[in-house]
Amino acid sequence: MPPSLPDIGVKVNYDIADYGYTPEQDELVQQLHPGAIKGKRQYLPRIKKAVEQHPNLPVFKNFLYVLYRQLGRKEDARRVIQSIREQHPDYLMGKISYAIDAIDGGKPEEAPAVLEQFDLKKLAGQRKELHFTEVLKVWYAAARYHLELGNLDQAEQYYEWMEELAPDSEEGEALGSIIMLKRMQKGLEQVKEHRKLERWVESFPTYSVAQSSKPPALPHPELEALYQYSWENIPEDVIREILALPRESLRAGLRLILEDSYRRFTYFTRKYRKEWVADELSFPIHALFFLREVGEPEDLDALLNLYRQGNEILEYWFGDFFEEFNWYAIYELGQGQLDKLQAFVLEPSLYYFPRLIVSKAVAQLAIHQPARREEALDWFRAVFQYHLDHPDDETRVDTAFLGWSAGEVLDLCAEELWPLIEQMYEKGFIPRTYMGDLDELKKKLEKPFDQHDKKPLPRDIFEHYEGGHHSRRAERAPDPEFEALARKIKEDKLFSKMFKPQWEEEPLEEEPEYWEPQQPAVSQKVGRNEPCPCGSGKKYKKCCGKK
Repeated sequence: MPPSLPDIGVKVNYDIADYGYTPEQDELVQQLHPGAIKGKRQYLPRIKKAVEQHPNLPVFKNFLYVLYRQLGRKEDARRVIQSIREQHPDYLMGKISYAIDAIDGGKPEEAPAVLEQFDLKKLAGQRKELHFTEVLKVWYAAARYHLELGNLDQAEQYYEWMEELAPDSEEGEALGSIIMLKRMQKGLEQVKEHRKLERWVESFPTYSVAQSSKPPALPHPELEALYQYSWENIPEDVIREILALPRESLRAGLRLILEDSYRRFTYFTRKYRKEWVADELSFPIHALFFLREVGEPEDLDALLNLYRQGNEILEYWFGDFFEEFNWYAIYELGQGQLDKLQAFVLEPSLYYFPRLIVSKAVAQLAIHQPARREEALDWFRAVFQYHLDHPDDETRVDTAFLGWSAGEVLDLCAEELWPLIEQMYEKGFIPRTYMGDLDELKKKLEKPFDQHDKKPLPRDIFEHYEGGHHSRRAERAPDPEFEALARKIKEDKLFSKMFKPQWEEEPLEEEPEYWEPQQPAVSQKVGRNEPCPCGSGKKYKKCCGKK
């Protein structure tokens, strides 16, 4: 036995199990076992015949039970397992099957009595030893029992023992999936409880234009290229041709292109309802990149009008890349207009994401231009204070905007704003699911500034398109608490197994001996805004998905 396993009081046999079958019986067992496990209906007559020919061998009755379960004939399966219990009361596999059936049938309280409180020594009886597959199945049943009672920690203890006893067993895989599902359900329940306290502004277009199917009259034919290339594959010579255009008319054309994204929104959503064609739908992104390069402060209004379009339109064009595509242009065009940016984020009925992008741009201003740090902090101070003064304003108070904006301030190590952050937390404006409780926020504030939080600015539009500026971003500073969490996750065999890269997965090679546990599917890809699978109750990006 591995040293980390408990003293179970009996010897564990890893050799081929010897149940005293004759060679003919053993051969028949090997022939019928796969058919029962895989639920092959054509095996039913053969298994029934084996039961009749060998009434004293419970293994064939167990096969019949398994096959009935696989075929969905629950009543027949229950009748067979009851007969096994009556006719072969000492047959361990029968006891295990009965216990699992009781758990699946909503009667988990029967399992401990049937399996001697999961005491392996008592279950072994006079045998003095158990085959490792029997131990696995008893521990599987014990874990399932504790899961039904809500004892997740105890179930995980059994899982760890199973992994020590026989790594990557099918029973372990099945149990691991169930436990991960329970973990995620627990985390989701915690998030749901906290979300009851979250406040979301209902957004809609607050700057409207008449819908049209007519393309804009662009001042230069070269700008048509922005409707022909994805932002990922636009040729460098095309970029240079556009940059060579007269600056004033180029800017006017770019503003028209931004407006086109919402003026023809209905047209585009209908035309491309079946398939997203990046080469034809990247034009708003191109316009943002070029305006950052050639724009003037007065072009900021074109960006803000785009951001006044509400959730549906903005998510359609930018989705998960909203931050990546937008904050650079806001930073460049808005750095000299903080009053206008402040007025914008305090407008009613705006989608939280563009408001947050503005907060991020102001925070980066404080980082890239230290002489303007106080100006930036005054901006945050005014924004936070407005919300504290108007706590019942449903058109402006949005916990996503305020919570993540507070996170930007914490990254700045702005202790001057702690009293306001504390007040916002107490009013429920900063949900615990975002960054933890008040003590965790305070610890984050007290940490030294992390150079990783300084996002590099593209040197020019070419580096912007290529993404080369990202390589200049500093590595995240060592964080003892996060490193401790990372070690814990690394040591968590279940978590690492369920979420390891797909290319590391290995196919299951063995089938369970007498019954097949139900194995729920668990997705290995976790969205950054979804509950963390570890069950912490935080969002994934602020917990195990932190980079």
